[in-house]
Amino acid sequence: MAVKYLFGASVQGIQSFIFKTNKLREIIEASNLVESICTTMFEPYVKNARDAKLIIGAAGNIKCIYPHKEDCERAVLGFKERILRLVPGITLSQAVVEYDDSRPSFNFINVIEELENRLSTQRNKNTIPTLLGAIGIERSRQTGHPEIESDSLSQFQPERNILHRELAKKLYGNAMLDSRVPYNIEDITDKNDWIAIIHADGNGLGQVVMKIGAMEDEFSAFSKGLNEATVASAREAFNEVSKENAGKYPLRPVVLGGDDLTVICRADLAIPFCKYFLEYFQQKTKETIGKILVRNKVFNDNADYLSACAGIAFVKSSFPFYYGYNLAEDLCSESKKVAKQGKTPAEPVPSCLMYHKVQDSFIRDYKDDIVGRELKPQDNISWKFGPYFLSGEEMKDYWSIDELISSAEELSKLQDTGLRTNLREWIGSMHLSEGEANQRLKRMKDIIGMRSSEGYKLLSKLTTAKNRAGDAAYPAYDTLALYTINNQETKK
Repeated sequence: MAVKYLFGASVQGIQSFIFKTNKLREIIEASNLVESICTTMFEPYVKNARDAKLIIGAAGNIKCIYPHKEDCERAVLGFKERILRLVPGITLSQAVVEYDDSRPSFNFINVIEELENRLSTQRNKNTIPTLLGAIGIERSRQTGHPEIESDSLSQFQPERNILHRELAKKLYGNAMLDSRVPYNIEDITDKNDWIAIIHADGNGLGQVVMKIGAMEDEFSAFSKGLNEATVASAREAFNEVSKENAGKYPLRPVVLGGDDLTVICRADLAIPFCKYFLEYFQQKTKETIGKILVRNKVFNDNADYLSACAGIAFVKSSFPFYYGYNLAEDLCSESKKVAKQGKTPAEPVPSCLMYHKVQDSFIRDYKDDIVGRELKPQDNISWKFGPYFLSGEEMKDYWSIDELISSAEELSKLQDTGLRTNLREWIGSMHLSEGEANQRLKRMKDIIGMRSSEGYKLLSKLTTAKNRAGDAAYPAYDTLALYTINNQETKK
């Protein structure tokens, strides 16, 4: 009999914890703490245990196998208490599954599923708040929560200092210089106040795990390889967009590990960064876990890579980051939904991204607040043209990321044709009357055509609709938004 114990821990509400304030320095400190939960803080429960095997420890997710019950009990009893003491305000769920891997019918995926079910049950249980304080206690000016005495964290301060560098170095790699690490949002912005909050994660992980999770060694190798690919892809994408940037780094990692990526980025670099990340993610997963995917026949035609999708929220630097992150996550989910259309679970999902430039002072829901009110000028008309794919051949009637970038660049070059002003007027008139907008468009084409043949071609391209679930969707809105992000100058 070979009884083992699979220990699992899951951090809940990572983003709400990280984005409690709008101060970049405090956001980074919170992200460092979340990163440390799965690394530095859990490390003693692996090193000091006999033959323990850490399967995954990243992005708020821990899975570790213990051959000895007393080591597992030590982790269960000690780890959560340590987290509640060192990271007040975080919510941690724990669960354990006992299993016997010597049984003929043993399948490790069943153990994983049972662990996830138990973690889900734990998440639904009420927990005692750790941030309650008396009325007269001093509170943080940013969050309103009770202040924590520095002495209570002093023993952990050396580890926290190390974590600052470790999380940053994940993205910056060998280019990491402490003097270039941004701590204030002004360090990231450039000629305007626009920033981007980017969220990306892998496609079809549930299907993959079902195929490769039968044996614990295979699952462990896959988890570690996926984490390596995500970190390496983000690092390569950073290197691509920061080649010509001096001074402070224009990106700052918030979450990076597993298959998750969240970064705060200078706005004009967001689309190129995401494009490179999606490209490198397919390449790096092929290198690290491609053989595992083929060996377990995860996809048809022996596809040996994973894809990813991304969402980008373009917001002003003063906009609440928490709402910006929620929007980026919604956009990522929407891009996945479209990318999966017509695909079976055995087919790789194409990589793509969606973005939105926030015009309002407050948003609550992407579908209602943005799509329903802003992106639907008429019942049958839509400005929601994305997502945008790595390859234009991957999805019929959708643009590639390169086509989007080149259209925004063309719009920038045609400065003397009146094209941008006319497009904005056409977009505005569409909210009043489709007939009026069509008449305006006809006059626009006559005027622009006399001034510039290139302008006429671009105008026709941006005002030609594609079918999106019964709506006529136009690329003009997205392209104008990206042009503004890249070219608007509000700072000297």
